[in-house]
Amino acid sequence: MGRVLVFGAGAIGQWLGAALAQAGEEVTLVTRAASCKAINERGLRCGLKTVRLKAFEEPPPGSYDLVLLTVKTFDIADALNILGSRLSFQNILTIQNGIGTDELVRSRFPSANLIVGSVTCSVASPEPGVLHPGLTGGLGLAPFSDASTAPFRMLFEKGGIKAESFLDFRSMKWSKLCLNVVGNALGALLDCTPSELFNDRKLYRFEVRALSEVRKIIRAQNLKIINLPDYPVKKFSEVMFWLPSRLSFPLLSEKMSRGRGDKPPSLLLELRRGRDKTEIDFLNGAVVEYGKKLGIPTPVNENLVCAYHEAMADPAAWWDRWRGKSHSLVAELLHERDLA
Repeated sequence: MGRVLVFGAGAIGQWLGAALAQAGEEVTLVTRAASCKAINERGLRCGLKTVRLKAFEEPPPGSYDLVLLTVKTFDIADALNILGSRLSFQNILTIQNGIGTDELVRSRFPSANLIVGSVTCSVASPEPGVLHPGLTGGLGLAPFSDASTAPFRMLFEKGGIKAESFLDFRSMKWSKLCLNVVGNALGALLDCTPSELFNDRKLYRFEVRALSEVRKIIRAQNLKIINLPDYPVKKFSEVMFWLPSRLSFPLLSEKMSRGRGDKPPSLLLELRRGRDKTEIDFLNGAVVEYGKKLGIPTPVNENLVCAYHEAMADPAAWWDRWRGKSHSLVAELLHERDLA
């Protein structure tokens, strides 16, 4: 492939960049100051390996064979402006959660070969320049149009990442959305971990209600829920919706708790950090947006989005109001006294 730039290299971007460097590519990371200093001085420690690559706070101008766009979803517009003004490149790989960003990239760079990616591996970064990748998960790849993903898949596999190619990027992204929305917004509003959330039958049933709206949107677009690397999303969906909750809850709650564990959901981390930007508009908000386009009601996701934006104004006050009242919050979100 040649020269690779990873733009917005947080933990996921650094992990992907390290894999490409181990595959023999010339990799440059664009990341935060603390990570730049650590990586340039000591290298990037990824698991048991230390990988040597270059890191900058701003993208060095020039020509690249591949750009990995790994910024947060809400930063995509600013990132595209920077890329367009400083760089030239042949291929671009997008790694964003949620729906809608890939179309923005295509409209800005219509001549570039656009590959869409979905990551299912959890990567922790306890300190700058240190990564702890999870033992499961990997990378899904799909073309935005009709290009082949095989060369990219082989590169990541050579670097030690489990990679899988898919034909339809929309089915891949909406299947990943199923994973991203479960336990995320509600966990943030309740300031609780997935293991706490999924051990409560009423909260589990609420999540089923929210996810059922996602399924309706997927089916209305003639898309399919597909399995992703190490995540049987299709099977998970079928068990959750074909079995009554009294049967699916004991089957799935333990698996969901174990899979997500005590790691705070991404939307909860946003609230704890006091960010004024949020990914929820590209997650649950995308469900609401498509529901309006398709004429499908999505009241649960719409109420989650509204509540989350309210919580953003003063997270501490929100949690003080609802702490220990999880069932009351769920009833409020459903506009019901009890969860049906």
